[in-house]
Amino acid sequence: MSRALLLTLLTASLSYINIGTIHAQKNVTIQVNAKGDVTIDRITLLNADLAKEVQQRLWRSYMSNGKMVNTIVLHLDEGVSEEIKNEVMFAIKTGQEKTLTVLSLHKYKKRFEDIGTSKQDKIKKNFPVLFQRTYEEGSYSTKSE
Repeated sequence: MSRALLLTLLTASLSYINIGTIHAQKNVTIQVNAKGDVTIDRITLLNADLAKEVQQRLWRSYMSNGKMVNTIVLHLDEGVSEEIKNEVMFAIKTGQEKTLTVLSLHKYKKRFEDIGTSKQDKIKKNFPVLFQRTYEEGSYSTKSE
C-alpha cells in the first residue's frame, strides 16, 4: 500500500472519530423563564409537551449514530417558582423514562425492568443521560431516585 494512500485513509479515519466525539459531547439545554415558558433550541414549548420533546431528542440522537447526548442541562431564570421547576423536572424525568423503555424494547424486546442485570448495567454505562436526575446549571448525577 502506498504511503499516500495510507496517510489518506488514516486522516479520513481520524476525521470520522473526531466528528463522532464532537457529536457525543452534545447536551440538551432547556431554558425556563419566570413566566414558565420552556425553550429548547429556540423552540418554545408548553410544559405538557416537554416530556415528548425530551424523548424525541434523546431518541433521535441515538438513532443518528447509536449514542445519546451526554447530559440534560436546565437553566432556570430568576423568579421561576418551585412549582414550575418541579413540573419541568418531572417532565424531563418522564421523557428519560419513556426513552429508556423504547431503547430497551428496541435492543432487547423487553422492558428495562425485565432484562438481566448485565444488560441493565450496559445500558446504564452507555446511556447515562437516561439516569441523570439533577439538571440545573449543568449539574450531573447518575444517582437514581
